[in-house]
Amino acid sequence: MKRTKAAAFILAIALTFLCASACFAEEEKPILIAHGGGSIKGYETTNSVEAVMQSIADGYKLIELDFDFSRDDKLIMIHDWDRTAVKYFGVKFDKKLSEQEFEKILINGQFHTLTLKKLIKILDEAQDIRIVTDVKNDNIRALSMIAEKYPGYIDRFIPQIYSYEQYDSVKELGYSDIILTLYAMENLNYAELMGFIDSHDLFAVTAGSEHDYAIKELKYKLAGDGVCVYYHPVNDFETAERALRNGVHGVYSNIIVPADFDEPTRAYYLLEEKVKLQDLELFEKSFKCLKNVKIKNGAIMERTYLINGVEVFDGYIESLPEGKHELKLILTLDEKTIAELDYFLWADEGLRVLDKRYEYRLDEKKKPLDLLEAFDSLDGVCAETRDLLQNSLIVKAGEYYGYCDGELLIFQADEEFLHTRKYINGSVISPFADCIKAVGADSVLMDEGRYIYAFYNGKRTMMQANTAFISQGLGSSRLATPLTIFRDKTMAAGEVYNIITGREYIDNQEIMILLPENVKTSEISEDILFETASVLFQSNTNFLQTDLV
Repeated sequence: MKRTKAAAFILAIALTFLCASACFAEEEKPILIAHGGGSIKGYETTNSVEAVMQSIADGYKLIELDFDFSRDDKLIMIHDWDRTAVKYFGVKFDKKLSEQEFEKILINGQFHTLTLKKLIKILDEAQDIRIVTDVKNDNIRALSMIAEKYPGYIDRFIPQIYSYEQYDSVKELGYSDIILTLYAMENLNYAELMGFIDSHDLFAVTAGSEHDYAIKELKYKLAGDGVCVYYHPVNDFETAERALRNGVHGVYSNIIVPADFDEPTRAYYLLEEKVKLQDLELFEKSFKCLKNVKIKNGAIMERTYLINGVEVFDGYIESLPEGKHELKLILTLDEKTIAELDYFLWADEGLRVLDKRYEYRLDEKKKPLDLLEAFDSLDGVCAETRDLLQNSLIVKAGEYYGYCDGELLIFQADEEFLHTRKYINGSVISPFADCIKAVGADSVLMDEGRYIYAFYNGKRTMMQANTAFISQGLGSSRLATPLTIFRDKTMAAGEVYNIITGREYIDNQEIMILLPENVKTSEISEDILFETASVLFQSNTNFLQTDLV
């Protein structure tokens, strides 16, 4: 990599802001790399087909993917077979899957796995996209396989190497652009590093946070010496901006998209506290409340608010129908339009303002039925069935809501909906903390080791996430369906609620019903209960498929 003079480097950064493209002259290298395939519906680094397609739609030109080998020695996209496999699939595999087995499972219950064969088809459709490889195990063998199987696509890949020794082997395979990634290199010597950079033709150098290295602020030190540096990973716009201002060429990110760096949206945007607004709840449904949302660099600007193309005035928002609306904010100065900012607005009792990339959150929203009203709409529901279900916990696979004692439960992980799912054996697994608290637990705790402690009627139950271990007092047992983690939340099957509360349950692999105290499964008609309970979910059409296999 030939280092540039400081002035030329600053000019290169400026040109990059104006034109992020897939051609690779030094000044035009994209400033964003989609990390782990990018983000899809709030899930990060899934390496999924949907994530890659979303990153392409968002305008990324460089997409990093994690590569590993399947059991039958095929290249597939997965970060690792241990910790992240559990995170992505909710189950710990005893051994690697074959390529065919891997293709059959879904990531987080809804996204399709990516293989090298599928990736090549995507590259055929997206001609201006290049893939940055991240191979943590047997990098040279993986890159050799790509070069041998798909020699005509070799220029579509930018390999990352993790040591100086890998460079010559990768270059000999025919790869024209190579990234030296530093996180795996211990005891870095800066003079040696710069000597290698100066004497080798590199696309860029990737550095992580400064705590990864003995050399303080390594990314800025390299950038100051004219090296094209990518910072890894960065997931908020302000950190990315600060890095770029300090000479870093670009960042790997899950959340930031290329449009964030287009003018005028780079300079002007709504603020939540002091950072770029993503998803803001306003608890008053009024124009005054909306106008109080601060605007970056907009203090002296005249503002015009449009909702669904209609200029907003005092009293307009109060009568706004419930649901999703388009919000446009026009900033003018001396009667000249400076910026037009586009967001989504959700209206109900209050207001919710979202960056347009989070539209999926609004599209997933449903209007759950009132339990008693739903049952009143049915003919022939006997009082016994109504009373029983009104005093039960009811959840359904694919839904982010349920019912307990007749009250609605909404399951969320931060701003994202958390859907009840099906485990690999068909058991319905639901958000544990929300459900066990709803049925009367005094408290639920999870420690750093992922041990979960539930206190119910003075009795402590201990479990561990991603295992089948459960213990009460001096006794312990093994669950048929292990506790799993999705969106960093524990999911549990009906048997867990049964052990903790003593209440019996029924599960038809779609709906799980935790029955009231002292009600026995032998005393009820399961078919009638499932048929009646299903009415609570029938009005919603966008069912989310959650089967893991």
